Amino acid sequence: MFFVFWNLFEFCIIYFFFVETKGRTLEELDEVFEAPNPRKASTAKLRIGGKWDEEGNEKVKIVE
Repeated sequence: MFFVFWNLFEFCIIYFFFVETKGRTLEELDEVFEAPNPRKASTAKLRIGGKWDEEGNEKVKIVE
């Protein structure tokens, strides 16, 4: 029984405090882990790019 409760406790800690990395590129993960609050940054909206303006800067579209 002790191990059942211990596993439930660990699950709650992992669920609420670990950073989400699924479905992100290495560049996006770099931004997440350099943020002041990585947990909050990992749950923020994903940025989708792919279009550039005349100066070569990437235009970014925010997905909700």
